[in-house]
Amino acid sequence: MFPVRYADDFVILVHGTQQQAEAEAEAERDALAKALHDGMGLTLSPDKTRITDPADSFQFLGHRVSMRWDDRFGWSPRIEVPKTKAADLRHKVKQLTTRQTLHWSLDDLLQKLNPILRGWAHFYCYCTGAKDVLGGLDWYVRDRVWRWMRKKHPEASVRWLLRHRRPSRHRPTRRVWQGERHEQYQMGWLKVQRYIRRWMTPPDFTVVPGEPDA
Repeated sequence: MFPVRYADDFVILVHGTQQQAEAEAEAERDALAKALHDGMGLTLSPDKTRITDPADSFQFLGHRVSMRWDDRFGWSPRIEVPKTKAADLRHKVKQLTTRQTLHWSLDDLLQKLNPILRGWAHFYCYCTGAKDVLGGLDWYVRDRVWRWMRKKHPEASVRWLLRHRRPSRHRPTRRVWQGERHEQYQMGWLKVQRYIRRWMTPPDFTVVPGEPDA
């Protein structure tokens, strides 16, 4: 057994044959439910508590965790960006680029968009395939800003609108939407990297009785 926890969210991993693992997982779930109820008066959420094969994937802390077979290395863990989370971000961007926000300046729009894009990119930059996901979302944001600019300046020519796509202050060879003070944050430019995989030893709180240090 190997627990992984963050605040009040946690996953318990067990190994063995499918039959052995299911039996052990059920025993751990029942023992944990009893300990939480007797010790703290808490109950496990039926909606969030389930037993599953990692090959079928599960979501933890907004990430999709799964196991994939690799002909070179065998079963390998993957942490991915859930499609629903990418859809949520596109929805947020769309809400900020509707007709109701046309009274903003381009600077105002970028100032509101950038913290959302920056935070989202840093949260998912360790995921498998993150570069492609972030690059695709950059394209979506560019397109939404373009549509927003066309609505804001319906009489303007395409040439005039494209004057607001200027060389980036960070990468002068690339053009981005840019106001007087702000430019569109490019998620795809963020360095992405995989979590370091190494043989892990059980942490102290799995072998030492008592409540782990906060």
